[in-house]
Amino acid sequence: MFYASDNFVTNLAELLPCWLKDYKVGDVFAVTTGQWELTSKLWIALLPDSTNKKMIDNLKSADTLNLSPSDWAYWDYVASFFKELGFSNNDIYKLSSAYCNALIHNAKIDNKNINGILYTSVIDDAGWNLALAPEVADKYFVLKNVVKHYIRKRPPEDEKASYDNYITPAKPSSIDYKTRMIKWE
Repeated sequence: MFYASDNFVTNLAELLPCWLKDYKVGDVFAVTTGQWELTSKLWIALLPDSTNKKMIDNLKSADTLNLSPSDWAYWDYVASFFKELGFSNNDIYKLSSAYCNALIHNAKIDNKNINGILYTSVIDDAGWNLALAPEVADKYFVLKNVVKHYIRKRPPEDEKASYDNYITPAKPSSIDYKTRMIKWE
């Protein structure tokens, strides 16, 4: 799967618990993020989450939000299941990836044209993620920009991983799309 987040904070929050365990307080490491441009319309399945106000506000007109109370209860259960496990088990990503793969696979079997799945972030419940099959990302997205962020591990806050942007992020001097090479300033 190819994963994208709606903002930098969600992106970093999703990945840091896995990375930070290998670093000591004060260590600095680099994280590269990309800005992508969509080249065609996609069909995205939404995993509704009534607790994600930002998602609901942005998708008020979507047909998928016209759910019955029992459907809302089911999807809220699914969202809460992943959120509760996400804070205590880093392997939740294996389960959520398998879940997304199964949804996309079953949609193909049912001749439904679904390119990806939009769902609430397990770690940052105000943000959301988009899961796409890699071939969909390769076909419908063009990399427009990248930034290298230098992250410093800080002491935990409220038993959660903590970090800060250590120095000004680096921007590339060039991106060679054919060779997939980035030259940094």
